[in-house]
Amino acid sequence: MAEKFGYRAWRRSIEKGQVSACYLITGEEDYLIRHGLGLLRQKLIAPGCEHLDLVTLRGSLDPDQVLSELETVPFMSQRRLVVAYDTGLFNSKQGSGEAKLNLLDKIWPRLGEGVCLCLVEVSVDKRQKKKLQALEAAGGQLVEIPKEEFASLQSWLSAYLGKSQLRISREAAESLILRCDFSMSELALELNKLENYCLYSGDQEITLDLLDLCCREDLQGNIFKLTDAVSAHRTTEALTLLDKLLKQKEAPALILFMLARHFRQLLCAQEAASGPVLAKRLKLPPFVGKRLKSQASRFPQAQLLKLCQACFHTDRAIKSGQLDERTALELLLLQAGSAA
Repeated sequence: MAEKFGYRAWRRSIEKGQVSACYLITGEEDYLIRHGLGLLRQKLIAPGCEHLDLVTLRGSLDPDQVLSELETVPFMSQRRLVVAYDTGLFNSKQGSGEAKLNLLDKIWPRLGEGVCLCLVEVSVDKRQKKKLQALEAAGGQLVEIPKEEFASLQSWLSAYLGKSQLRISREAAESLILRCDFSMSELALELNKLENYCLYSGDQEITLDLLDLCCREDLQGNIFKLTDAVSAHRTTEALTLLDKLLKQKEAPALILFMLARHFRQLLCAQEAASGPVLAKRLKLPPFVGKRLKSQASRFPQAQLLKLCQACFHTDRAIKSGQLDERTALELLLLQAGSAA
């Protein structure tokens, strides 16, 4: 199988000038994928030659076109950079497997010192070992870039804002990462808004209040608040929070999904020895594991199991037209409050 790279190893190899003939790039963190491709562009393409030596292709490849691009000699750059997105060449679900294999067999011999081919795929079927072995034999590398860990994102946030002499509180950093679901692309958009606001207002520190003013709603945080309210039998407060979420145009289906996931996590929390153990098992930030462990103690296990089942029945009632979305969610919260 082709040698597997993460983002940091990929970046270091590019910075050292150790560029492969081909990269098969996949993963959820498109921000880092774009950054790595940007480093390749800086390393390989001569200034002003982008329109000649940089080629971008999207979707299923035209065999004649891609082979022609790979055989074209770079004009003034170190190498010709061909970036192809979503070709499906390494995904068994898209198109004829034989046609893909034939095209790959034609691509490998055309890779040389004058070209770098980047195949950026949404998913890669690792069961297709022959293709991955052929990639390695042709001097290629598999680059997998998943979402970053929580601690890495915290450090990145501080460094990003530090360039503008801004600080972010620990609580705000935790909340912002959860609001953006660990996506650096989404975080970058929110940070840009916060920087612009602070430039206007003169604020030097980003707090939770500032996040609430400028950024998207913290849906996961509100799910915690909902569950806190029902576990303390504050049903009116829980219904008020639900009303707020719906007025903010949060999708009822997403709210139901988040509640169902939260109840499942509470079940896991009851079995875990501690918050840190739970966080590691579910790949959650430590403070989330601690909050889940605390909340789980307020629900009998049998009732949590019933609530997980209730989420399923609520989803079915909505999709079958038996209940409208709002009424179904309100009934679910009332049931959760009685279960606590």
